Formats: sequence, structure tokens, C-alpha cells
Amino acid sequence: MQYQAYLSRTELDAGAALVITGNRLATQDTIRIALAGKKQPATAVVSAFGLGRLVLSVGRQRIELQPWLSGHDDPPEAPAGPVSKWTIKTVADA
Repeated sequence: MQYQAYLSRTELDAGAALVITGNRLATQDTIRIALAGKKQPATAVVSAFGLGRLVLSVGRQRIELQPWLSGHDDPPEAPAGPVSKWTIKTVADA
């Protein structure tokens, strides 16, 4: 399946908040990520999901996320409906 997501920053970096529409992610799903202030979205593929952990592949980067924690960037506004909120934990070259 393909999902939409909204990022609180212009780059996929540690500490950024990500809101994903829908909450039934599975490995190999794709996510179109709208980066704040940028016209072109990033496309991510779900590499791993479960047990409070989400790993995305974006180009040559591997991005590990954890459930959103208070005190980090506020999650961006998301449309009504089921959403999941995440904070980027680490970004590394794949």
C-alpha cells in the first residue's frame, strides 16, 4: 500500500517529527513524505515495522524511527482519520 506522511522539518534528520496517515503499515509499503517547505516529496519504503520501531529506506539512507515523544518537534498537522506519530531516531547511509 502507499501512504502519505508529513514531516516537521525540511530534511529527514534526527529529532524530526513524522505523521503518517493510516496505521496499518507493513514491510514494503511505500510512503510519500511531504517535507516542510519543499515542493517535491520524498519516497520511502518500509524496511521494518513493529514493536515500537519503524525503519524506512529513502534512497541510500536508512532511517530508524520511534513512537513520537513529547519534547521533540511538535508533529505537523495531519488530516482527520487514523494517523501514527513518529520521531526520527537515527539516519545512516545504507
